[in-house]
Amino acid sequence: MTFNSKYKQLTESLMINKPELMLQAYCGLTPGQYEILQDGTINLFERTCLTKYFAKNGKLIFKFGTYNGDFFCKRLGLTTLEGCPEIVTGLYNEFNCCYNNLTSLDGCPKQVGPNGFF
Repeated sequence: MTFNSKYKQLTESLMINKPELMLQAYCGLTPGQYEILQDGTINLFERTCLTKYFAKNGKLIFKFGTYNGDFFCKRLGLTTLEGCPEIVTGLYNEFNCCYNNLTSLDGCPKQVGPNGFF
């Protein structure tokens, strides 16, 4: 294993335990654009596209609660929607999880506007 791959592996493992670092590094969010509740649920207040770093083994690595913005989790290799937000509100009320390998819709938002793409 090369130094670069060891460094990348270490960095990723540290960030998984610090969701605020991942939101800042991979989504460009700043404090105030998200909140992390005591139970670890993340509420987001900005439109954000999740990157591959937010998914592992076919599911999201964090639990999202309310998402005040359009939620994009497409092309992450998801097999489940476990961890997706319960409520999606935003400019277009869009929930987009297309181009994944979903086996069911369990875990999909309970409330989303008219623009849901599965």
